[in-house]
Amino acid sequence: MLYPFKFNHIYINKIWGSRDFSLFRNDLPEGKIGETWDIACHEEGTSVVTNGQYAGKTLQEMIYTFGHDLLGSRIAPENFPFMIRLVNPREKLSIQVHPNDEYARSKGMAAGKTEAWYVMETFEEPFLYLGTKACTEEEFRKSIKTGKTERYMKRYEAKKGDVYLIPSGLVHAMGSDLIMVEIGQNSNTTYRIFDYGRGRQVDVEDALNVADLNMRGRRSPGISVNYGGYRRTIYFLHEAFAWECYEISSHMKSCTDKGRFHAYTCVEGCGMLKYGNKCEYIQCGESVLMPACLEEYEVLGNLKLLKSYVPDKITAKQELCRMIGI
Repeated sequence: MLYPFKFNHIYINKIWGSRDFSLFRNDLPEGKIGETWDIACHEEGTSVVTNGQYAGKTLQEMIYTFGHDLLGSRIAPENFPFMIRLVNPREKLSIQVHPNDEYARSKGMAAGKTEAWYVMETFEEPFLYLGTKACTEEEFRKSIKTGKTERYMKRYEAKKGDVYLIPSGLVHAMGSDLIMVEIGQNSNTTYRIFDYGRGRQVDVEDALNVADLNMRGRRSPGISVNYGGYRRTIYFLHEAFAWECYEISSHMKSCTDKGRFHAYTCVEGCGMLKYGNKCEYIQCGESVLMPACLEEYEVLGNLKLLKSYVPDKITAKQELCRMIGI
């Protein structure tokens, strides 16, 4: 029988990284830790199961062995759909952009990258850059050469609990003093535009080929409904992934379907996942993958969970209409 899977944390040192993951984890390696890949099946890093009878197996091995029982009938086993990571910048990230699928594939990559951010924690002066102010490509290009790119970026104060969808083509950057949950297409492709003189490669031509300087970022407020024991918020339904939030005060019942797995990331509190006559605990900063074949399960506790999955857009829109009474 498959069960809720927890995975190792794939920590990545970054020049702009920090040590703030130690607020809820005790396994940090030395260095400036900028990212932790928490659910990943990528050529640059693959998660390893840490709980239950399959501990030590990679996510890729589990997919080979269990296929659609694990992922669901609507998910191709050869293409894990997304990656969940936590990001902790103590300094500003580069101003950057991600390509769409078409451009990425023209460069020999499997996919482009649309992503989303959930602001899990903030510190001194947290902010984000999302989209550009009115400017021409010539003006923007000149600002890169003169080191004044920030003057053309739209700046937003980052507040705990905010959610942003970052489509491919949107010029963006995380500022400092944050812990962010990020879900994105299963790609690690980034074109740096401006990197504050840190000596790393920049990709101005590719970046400007894919950047849409008219695209604006915005917060996703979501649509919320209260139920007995929890509050559910649907933030967005993108073709690559959907994101919901469950603020659970006592309990929440749900079930997987045969079409797709669910993944949860705990961003506040702690609780217990009950399935059949067994249970698995989850605490702040942990992610867990719920296999498609698991069917009914219950979450108990006082906690806040982000739910990630690949939506059936027709079914999801019908459910959304029911939530808002249409």
